[in-house]
Amino acid sequence: MIYCYEVVRENAVNGQRSGRPEAYYSSRPLEIGGLYLHLRDLKGAYRVLEELEVVEE
Repeated sequence: MIYCYEVVRENAVNGQRSGRPEAYYSSRPLEIGGLYLHLRDLKGAYRVLEELEVVEE
């Protein structure tokens, strides 16, 4: 299964978010609202805003 999430970069120290969300594809489920520091191909801390779709292979 492939999961598609909307994520936004967030400052881990003060919680300030950047303005533009991005789509992130993952082979593992992520927690909605969770803050992740090590997402593949993305540097920094990212907050998961919502799940956009799940594709079964």
